[in-house]
Amino acid sequence: MYKECRHIKPDGAKCNAAALTGKPYCYFHNSLHLLKVRKRSPSKKKQLLNLPTLEDGASIQIALTQILSGIGSDSLEPRRAGLLLYGLQIAAQNVQKTLSMEAFAPVRSLSVTSNGDELGPEVNRCDPPEDCPKCRFRNSCSLSEAKDTESEGEAESTS
Repeated sequence: MYKECRHIKPDGAKCNAAALTGKPYCYFHNSLHLLKVRKRSPSKKKQLLNLPTLEDGASIQIALTQILSGIGSDSLEPRRAGLLLYGLQIAAQNVQKTLSMEAFAPVRSLSVTSNGDELGPEVNRCDPPEDCPKCRFRNSCSLSEAKDTESEGEAESTS
């Protein structure tokens, strides 16, 4: 059994990848959240443009809105804005390629860490499901209950 990544994407879906042992995030999102913590540090004199992680269409739309707002308010240099928009174009192409690989699982509750990171609900997953008879979570796992019911049904039909 392993825990799922608790990262919430900008479109409200939770990442379903396996979390690193002892961490709330998968490898990718753990690295991403460490980067965000470094960005928040007040050591920089310039105001940072706080763009979301460009991992889905919703985050790209949010970033586009922020960049266009920066251009409209003259707070973003045209050359820098052009580079950011080019990066968004590349991100949009990459997202289109990966869209079919991901299932949407909306987040219905979250918790906030002391750093201000939002975490999706903690979920344990079986790996592989054949380990149910040996699993320490067997009595509280809905998957093992479903397997027990299936086994009982099969036993009755063979009798």
